[in-house]
Amino acid sequence: MTVPREVTKSDRELELPLSNFLVDLLNKRRLMQSGSEWVFQSTKNANQHISQGIGIIREVRRRSGIYFTVHDLRRTFMTMGEKLEVPAYVLKKL
Repeated sequence: MTVPREVTKSDRELELPLSNFLVDLLNKRRLMQSGSEWVFQSTKNANQHISQGIGIIREVRRRSGIYFTVHDLRRTFMTMGEKLEVPAYVLKKL
């Protein structure tokens, strides 16, 4: 997947590798979009994307009974990537 330089913080194009699982997931999301240009559209406004997702996080916390922060998810992602021996430079980009 290519992220155009205009939307990156570094002002450089970013190439992200995608597994077959992620490609399939994104294709399924596209089929569910119902006309929205966003892969992850706002539940309140179909013309916008989700921003911080705090409502989703609250719902997952409520259903799971586990309190977590977005930073916790970031650390877990990094830990699992390291366990799977994903190269450090790839983890940093992801």
